[in-house]
Amino acid sequence: MDKRKHSNFKRFLGYVKPYWYLIMFAALGGVVKFTTPLVFPQILSHLVDNVLPADSPLAYDEKRTIIVTSALLVLALYLLIYLPMSFLRHYAANKASNKTIFDLRYDLYLHIQRMSASYYHSRQSGSIVARLINDISQAQNMIGSALTNVWIDGMVIFFLLFVLFRVSVPLTLIALAIFPPYILMTRMLKRRIKAASRRVQDKTEAMQGNLQEKVTAFNVVQSFTREPEEQQSFFNEASSLLHETLEGARWGAVNATTVGFL
Repeated sequence: MDKRKHSNFKRFLGYVKPYWYLIMFAALGGVVKFTTPLVFPQILSHLVDNVLPADSPLAYDEKRTIIVTSALLVLALYLLIYLPMSFLRHYAANKASNKTIFDLRYDLYLHIQRMSASYYHSRQSGSIVARLINDISQAQNMIGSALTNVWIDGMVIFFLLFVLFRVSVPLTLIALAIFPPYILMTRMLKRRIKAASRRVQDKTEAMQGNLQEKVTAFNVVQSFTREPEEQQSFFNEASSLLHETLEGARWGAVNATTVGFL
């Protein structure tokens, strides 16, 4: 099973590969976006410690010049670096994800057209459409978030560790002590979240398949006055989907709370 997942992931990365440069641009924009605000506290610290104190050897005019220069520097960093890099991070990631999803969806459609007639007889038309539209759209988050965040988080963590070790080695080591329980809890909750997500996906596919067939045959339903039965059937399916969705939301909330606490 693990080999199959690994193979599927490699095939998925094959669709991402043509747009690797967009992923790199998004990662670069993300790194600059998240590290630029770290400069602001350093500037403020310099002003508070060396410029603003009354016993500072600097003259009033020198202090005013440094304060104005610092304010202009912060404004320039925000306008010329932070905002453009923030735009680059989101635009490049969205462009890469949408182009990849287009290629993946088109290839899947070609694959479906080559399937035998027995494939269509054994499956609901709505479930096939759900696979083509909904399931592939979920992969968009994988590209827009996960693949870019791997690079962003890695480089940001490296930069933060560099800054923290310069400030205080003992405090940095204490902060790093939370990583083992953080990783353990994340791995434990990840399995439950994935299982809940899979159940929601299956329920959505089944519900969409049944709904498409019932809407297509709505004249037959009206002819035999089966509206109450169909209403109850839809209510049961929607309730089951709601239950699984709330279950996934519950585990997602537990994960977010645990991560926030650690």
